[in-house]
Amino acid sequence: MQRQEKKKLQAASTSARWYTGPGDVKCDSCTGINRKALKTCLVCLASYCEDHLQPHYQSPAFKKHKLVEACAELQEKICSEHDKLMEIYCRTDQSFICYLCTMDQHRGHDTVVAKAERTEKQLQQFR
Repeated sequence: MQRQEKKKLQAASTSARWYTGPGDVKCDSCTGINRKALKTCLVCLASYCEDHLQPHYQSPAFKKHKLVEACAELQEKICSEHDKLMEIYCRTDQSFICYLCTMDQHRGHDTVVAKAERTEKQLQQFR
């Protein structure tokens, strides 16, 4: 392979790795150029590219933050009333809620951690 062709391939792979394309999650901290987010922080409720993610790995202030794979539909997972992550499932109302909702309009309802409900539903599919 010729030297010029190698440079083009390297540039293309770097571009694919760093910049957003269809279906990619954009970094919430980047301005100007849209860089691809690698992780979403469930505490900050934001998605970050490799550069903006570094404080989460380096600073003790971010030690307890939970990072997950970049999530495009993050806003759909945030409670519109309390601005908290909806990580609880209310079986009574069959809806996802945040922990503050359990003390309010869902008090006394049958609730479980959302992850447990997903696992249960997946197991029921295979029965």
